[in-house]
Order: sequence, then structure tokens, then C-alpha cells
Amino acid sequence: MLEHKSLVDSIVERIEEKILNANLQPGDWIREQSLCEELGVSRSPVREALIILENQGFLVKEARKGVRVAKTTYKEAVDAYTIRANLESLATFLAVKNGKPGLAAELKALNQRLKKVCADGNGKEYYRLNTRFHQTMVGACDNERLIRMLGIFNKQTARYRKEVLYQ
Repeated sequence: MLEHKSLVDSIVERIEEKILNANLQPGDWIREQSLCEELGVSRSPVREALIILENQGFLVKEARKGVRVAKTTYKEAVDAYTIRANLESLATFLAVKNGKPGLAAELKALNQRLKKVCADGNGKEYYRLNTRFHQTMVGACDNERLIRMLGIFNKQTARYRKEVLYQ
């Protein structure tokens, strides 16, 4: 059921996916026992995964109550996007400096496709292509730590992006 990655990493990804797909809404309680039963695991890796997600800003622990999906505010969104924009700017600088062959042509082709799906009003395809555009640019920076940091911010801002695009 859960394989290839560490058990805790797999649990983290499963809970992130539920949050990003709106199966878990801001304010929803996370039930440890339910997660253990659903995933077929003990409480220890679930608790460790919840701590990781709390540190990443997806969950909030309330003393003597439990863990909830974090509610997001406008200020949090602005703060996260400000950091993300600056990190992506650095990634773009490094990607250009690295001069990866074919990068400009690949980004130009993705941009053309983005324009078309935008004109067609296809929000889901736009979201997918936009994500791919940014991943292509960031991946070309050849800085693993920066790529990992941006991965965290991309997950954190995914809820905002989806909500805005689908509206």
C-alpha cells in the first residue's frame, strides 16, 4: 500500500494530497486513529507525519484538543508568495547562468500552450501547464536545496492557486 519512500514520507504525501484536493478542509480535525486504520499503520509514523505537516504550515496543533487543517489568511498567502517569488527569481537567475541547452525553447513552447488554454478557459489544464513551466525553470537551476525549498512553498501555495484559478 505505502511503498518506495519512507513510511512517514508516504503518510505526509497522503495527507498533503487530501488537503490539496480539498478532501480535508481548513479547520477539519485530523483523527489519528482513523488515519492509522485507513493506512494500515501504527500511531508513531502518523504522529511523526503530523509534526512534519505542522512544521510546514499545513496543520495546527491545539493544546488538549488535537490537530486541525490550518486555516489560511490573506496575509499568510501574501507572505508565502513573496518568499516563493524571490526564491523563483534566484532559481531563474541560476537556470539562465547554467545555460541549459533547449531551456528557452521548452519554456517558450509551454508559454504558447499556456496562452491557448487560458484563451479557451481551461483552468485545470492551465494549472497543470503552469506548474510544469515553473518546475522546468526551477529544475534547470541545478541547486537541490533551492529546488526542495521551492517544493515546500509550491505545496503551501497550491491551495491558493487552485482556488484563484478555478474562480
